[in-house]
Amino acid sequence: MTPARPSRGLSTAVEATLVLPAVVIILSLMVAGFRVWQTRTDLHQVAGAAARAGSLARSASSAEQQIRQVVQANRSACPHPQISSELSGFTIPAGQPASITVTLTCHIPLGDLIVPGLPGHRTITVTASAPLDTYRERRR
Repeated sequence: MTPARPSRGLSTAVEATLVLPAVVIILSLMVAGFRVWQTRTDLHQVAGAAARAGSLARSASSAEQQIRQVVQANRSACPHPQISSELSGFTIPAGQPASITVTLTCHIPLGDLIVPGLPGHRTITVTASAPLDTYRERRR
């Protein structure tokens, strides 16, 4: 005869009660990390494209318009980014090197994740610069 195996009783229920919340928190942290990484990556790409589009314009007002168009066309990662552009390079006379800078700020919601202590949102700011053509005419 083989000896009878001891009954586990409620031990599986206790194990599940202790392990399941930890698994949910770990998965939520992974989702939060992915959201931050994906948004930061997308914002870097959009800021670079916006700076490049602005640098191809002939005037500061046209550059501002081009920057806004590029950002509005690429709002998948951040639906309402704050746009800041530094266009003083257009005031520098042709023949001297100049550049423009675009800064995008986005608030990523994290409050819908079930993680104690995680803030309700995370703010990400990215900056990209692009050189203006040194010998091209510039208008203010």
